[in-house]
Amino acid sequence: MRSGPCTLSIVVPTRNEEANVAALVSRLNAALQPCSFEWELIFVDDSDDGTAEAVRQIGQGSVALRLVHRPPGARRGGLGGAVNAGLKLARGEVVAVMDADLQHPPEVLAAIIAPILSGEADLVAGNR
Repeated sequence: MRSGPCTLSIVVPTRNEEANVAALVSRLNAALQPCSFEWELIFVDDSDDGTAEAVRQIGQGSVALRLVHRPPGARRGGLGGAVNAGLKLARGEVVAVMDADLQHPPEVLAAIIAPILSGEADLVAGNR
């Protein structure tokens, strides 16, 4: 795994998303493969199911991936706390936050961050 900076950090807060992790990572890989920038994936997991293990299995591949599993009692701030924890770990010049439930389509991520990468915008907010 890279230890230095990258262009894009993707923070994914999870809670019981075991069934979606592989599809999310696969779709992100496919969507970002044509891009010339390096990216990392940061899962902040507040799950009680097998989500953390699913992330660990994927982490053995070529994806630059980090996992923070917050056990019961350490899940301060709920979703916002999980996002904040991921932001603190991000090494990217640009940071995106995505749901693991695939309601944020990975296929549009490159287009969403393009205005930031080109210098046209400092912040982009997607909507459903």
